[in-house]
Amino acid sequence: MDQAWPLVDVIMPTWNNRDYLEPCLRSLFREQEGNQIFRLWIVNNGEPGSCDWANFPGTTILEPGENLGWTRALATAMPFCTAPIVCFMNDDIFIPPSSRGWMNRLLRHFDDERVAGVGPALTERNGPQSIFTQEPDLVDARILIGCCKLLWREALEEVGGVDVSWFTADDLDLSIRLRNAGYTLVVDKRELVYHHGGVTGAKVFGSLYNTDGWRGSINSKWVYDRMVANHGWHKLNELTLPNPPAYVPPLDEHAVMGMGTDMHTDTETPIADAASIAT
Repeated sequence: MDQAWPLVDVIMPTWNNRDYLEPCLRSLFREQEGNQIFRLWIVNNGEPGSCDWANFPGTTILEPGENLGWTRALATAMPFCTAPIVCFMNDDIFIPPSSRGWMNRLLRHFDDERVAGVGPALTERNGPQSIFTQEPDLVDARILIGCCKLLWREALEEVGGVDVSWFTADDLDLSIRLRNAGYTLVVDKRELVYHHGGVTGAKVFGSLYNTDGWRGSINSKWVYDRMVANHGWHKLNELTLPNPPAYVPPLDEHAVMGMGTDMHTDTETPIADAASIAT
C-alpha cells in the first residue's frame, strides 16, 4: 500500500457528546504515537464551538451549524477526504490499550484488491463482528456495522458513496452495494474495539431507544420496505443467514493494490459548502 500520509481519513460525526467523545479521541490518538497514519474530520452536529477543545494533531472540526444526522454528516466530510482509505467511526467508540496498532493491522487486508471494507470485532450482541459469536478469526462478512469500519474510498465512490436518504440501516445498504459490485467485506476478530452503542439515539429518543421493541416498531418495516425496493428480498434474506464463511486471503500475500490519492472527490450536489464549515 502507498505509504503517503494520510493513509486513512477518519470521519466522526458527533452531537453534544463530550463524555464519550473525549475518551474516544484519546484512545484513538494512541494509534498516532510515533505512527502518523490518519487524519480526523469531526463533524460537529451539536452546538457550534462545542468541540473546539478537540485540538489533536491532524484534526479538523467541521461546523455545519445544524444537526445533519449520521449519513449527511458523513457525506459532508467526504469531499475533504483524499486518503485511499476512509474510516467511519461513532463518537462512542473506545479502543483499549491492548488493541494498539489495530488500524495498521486492518489496513493490511486492503493489499487484496477484492477487499472494499474491513471491520474489527465489536462489543455487539450479535452479528459477524460480535465478540460473542463463534465465527473464525477472519470472516467473509455480509455486513460491516457502521460504527467502526474502514473502506477503500475508490470502491465506496464506485457504488455511489454515502446514501443520505437513509437515517438508519445505511450500513446494511452499503454492504449490499459493495458486495453486488463484486467486492469482499472482511471482519478481523483478532482486533477488538469497544462500542457503547445507542448513545446519541438515547439522547434524542429517550432510554427506550435501546430496547428491541422500540427499534423494531420504529425501524423494521421502513428498513425492510426500502431494502426490498432497492435490492430485492433475496438480498435482505442473505443478511440474516447464519455462519458467514471464513475469509481466505489470496495466495500472493504481497500483491499491492494501486490506490492513488488523485481521485475526484466532489459530489454532484454538495451537502454543504466546504469552505463555510471547516474551522
